[in-house]
Amino acid sequence: MREKIFKRSILSSLLTIVLILFFEIGLTNGEITYRSVEPDNNAKAFEINDFLEFGHKSFIFVDMEKKPLLIIPDDQITNMSLSYKTCVDISGVAVRIDINDVFSKKFDGFTANLFEKKIAIFINGDFIGAPTIREPLEESFAFGPVSYEKAAAIIINSGFTPNYEETCVGGKTKIIDITKKYKFKENYAHKQNNYPSILNNSEFWYLKEETPIYDGPGGNIIMRMPAKKIVEQYYNPESKEFEKKGDWLKIIYQGEARWIKAVNIIPFFSILNTNLFLQKFFVYNEYRYEGSIEDKHMYSNYLIQRVRSIRKLYIEEARSRFKDENEFKRWYFDTFQKSYED
Repeated sequence: MREKIFKRSILSSLLTIVLILFFEIGLTNGEITYRSVEPDNNAKAFEINDFLEFGHKSFIFVDMEKKPLLIIPDDQITNMSLSYKTCVDISGVAVRIDINDVFSKKFDGFTANLFEKKIAIFINGDFIGAPTIREPLEESFAFGPVSYEKAAAIIINSGFTPNYEETCVGGKTKIIDITKKYKFKENYAHKQNNYPSILNNSEFWYLKEETPIYDGPGGNIIMRMPAKKIVEQYYNPESKEFEKKGDWLKIIYQGEARWIKAVNIIPFFSILNTNLFLQKFFVYNEYRYEGSIEDKHMYSNYLIQRVRSIRKLYIEEARSRFKDENEFKRWYFDTFQKSYED
């Protein structure tokens, strides 16, 4: 396992250098805006949490009134996909963006004066991160690594279908049918649409219908989000769990803490069939957890607590799909070559 973690660490570092790097994905809709980062304490501060490297909290200050340097309209993006170039198992994945030939010409000279400088990235108004430009932007470019869930969310919210079958975990790129090898509860094994998740809390939520977004529980409606979008729930570092109040859930929207009613949403896990959930999302998340525990001296306490909280959700969801605890542990041993430990 130590060797796997070491390989993941090396590849993460390489991706950090080669790709455009950022860590927090918000709501997305295809449009990407770049703004200059100014060291002005009067500007708005956005928090950056790094899961993959040292894990320390940091802040970036962005002048939201500045004219955007570049905007990529939705209709100029031809595809978004999970980008994976190797079968070394790591806890993050990159997202690739393809734009059409005509618009790509606008990239000429864009990064000439920005090399080794930070720029703030927004997608549909949401803060994404503040990468340092390492290479020119071309027709196709990638950013990452980000968590598998956030990568999937940005692609789905942008109107594209993630290419799960091309991503690589466990040295394999294809998803196989494991419902015949292990025993699952009947309503999880063969259901084609939404799955009956038992979770009352989740890192990400899927909007099953048009959903009003409020400035607080019982407060004013800010806007309405269309159905079939994915939103990220707010993690409270003080309580060390994802925050909710009764039937209200706190989410991250356009870099701000907002609220939605739970009646309009289901856990993101509910749209993932058992083969996809276990072989892609669960495995990636377990690698993230293992990495944080193996090298915990490199991570902030906040991030370690968050990773542990997320893992509990994954374990709970996985257990609920298997017929019994023995089947879950048998699958876990076969997948990770070690016994399951809480």
